[in-house]
Order: sequence, then structure tokens, then C-alpha cells
Amino acid sequence: MWRYIHKDKDGNEYAFHGVYHEVTAPERLIDTFEFEGLPEKGHVTLETAKFEALPGDRTKLTAQVVFQSVADRDGMLQSDMEKGLNESYGRLDELLDIVKSLNEHSPANHRVRTGPYEFVVCN
Repeated sequence: MWRYIHKDKDGNEYAFHGVYHEVTAPERLIDTFEFEGLPEKGHVTLETAKFEALPGDRTKLTAQVVFQSVADRDGMLQSDMEKGLNESYGRLDELLDIVKSLNEHSPANHRVRTGPYEFVVCN
């Protein structure tokens, strides 16, 4: 199971949760996803994320989301979800850059704290 809370630049919080159904590192991740802010529960999606290594130490992410109904899909598209998702990916890029930099410059295991997150980097 997983759960996270996204906080936007204005301090608004949005909570999400789901269940991991498959984790095939480093290729694929399948999970369910539900936004906790809807008035009625049960609007769950099934997400598949595929990761493909690219030249230049980059990764291509292809995501497929299956909705329970066209109305659920349209509701997601009409929300500000894309903005929040792009903010989250931007933050993830920043954190990955920090971890990569530390891996390149530190021979020993170490911890990185950035905001509410702590990462343990093992060499």
C-alpha cells in the first residue's frame, strides 16, 4: 500500500492512496490510485508505468491509466491534476539530481534530507 500528500505552492494539500500490484524493477510498476478529496469514494484507477532507459542517463516514462468510466476520465482531465503532476515530477527531478550528485562525490553511505523527505544513499 502507499499514500502520499501533495502540497502545492499555495500550501493546499491533496492526499492520494493506492495499492501496488506489480513492481518489476526497473521496468514496470502497476498500482491503483485514488484521490481522497472527492466527495464520494471508489473512483479508483489502475495505472501502469513503464520505464525505458535512454542515452544520456535519462529515462522515458510511459504511463497508462484505466478509469472506471468516461465520466471519471473526463473529471480528471478537467481538474488541475496535470499541474500537480508536473509539479511532482519537477520535484522528483530535483531530488534525483541531488542523489546523483552525492553518489558521484561521496564514497561512503550517507543521508540526504530535503524538505520532509530523507534519502539514504548507499554506494
